[in-house]
Amino acid sequence: MLQWTEPETVENIHPERRQSLVVVVVVVVVVVVVVVVVVVVVVVVVVVVVGVVVNVVVVIVEVNISLVVVVVVVVVVVVVVVVVVVVVVVVVVVVVVVVVVGVVVNVVVVIVEVVKIVVVAAAAAAVVVEVVVVVVVVVVVTAVVVLTNFVLLSTFVPFGFEY
Repeated sequence: MLQWTEPETVENIHPERRQSLVVVVVVVVVVVVVVVVVVVVVVVVVVVVVGVVVNVVVVIVEVNISLVVVVVVVVVVVVVVVVVVVVVVVVVVVVVVVVVVGVVVNVVVVIVEVVKIVVVAAAAAAVVVEVVVVVVVVVVVTAVVVLTNFVLLSTFVPFGFEY
């Protein structure tokens, strides 16, 4: 049977889910920061490479105008190679970050599960200790009662008297 449940808000979300959501948010922020840093580095490298290539082309054009076509082809090839290398580096970095984040999340999940198991084991051990203490108390009280009865009976009833 379907029943209405209150929608999750920040106030009523389960603490374990809240912790996992915090981990996810932190991981997303780290990934975004890494991607932004990689993009900035790539843009800087491309700008520097293009600047160097343009300066080389200008020098070659001033020396010999007939080499302009060769220089343009070389510049295009260099730019294409740089772009391909940058794309490959970005893809590899993203894949590595995703894999590392996955491993970290799995390790956190395993640690949480181990902690749960340890807590359950500690609770079970506490129950066992409680039972042992109760049994020891019962045995000690029973022994005291039996010994007290024996002492009382042997004090007030002569030996050999059968009852």
